Amino acid sequence: CKQARFDEGETEINVILIFISFLMSSYYEVLECERSAAAATLKQAYHRLALLHHPDHLNFQSNDYIMAQLNEAYEVLSDPNWRLLYDQWLDS
Repeated sequence: CKQARFDEGETEINVILIFISFLMSSYYEVLECERSAAAATLKQAYHRLALLHHPDHLNFQSNDYIMAQLNEAYEVLSDPNWRLLYDQWLDS
């Protein structure tokens, strides 16, 4: 069984907390943006977080899930039609 490798100062509990926070987050929270953020801001946030959490970067097993969440959030919020539907869903 391959174990996740952690950088100095990183603990398994931190990774678990990151997991939980992504499970309970809206797409805006996943991208760490305000709901009123412009498309360019969302794109910058996505790229910053993708570099930070890319599986090849830190080699955490959990980064695959985090990257999937980032990709899903950006895919929805970067499309104006999907973003409108998502915002309407959040308001309901």
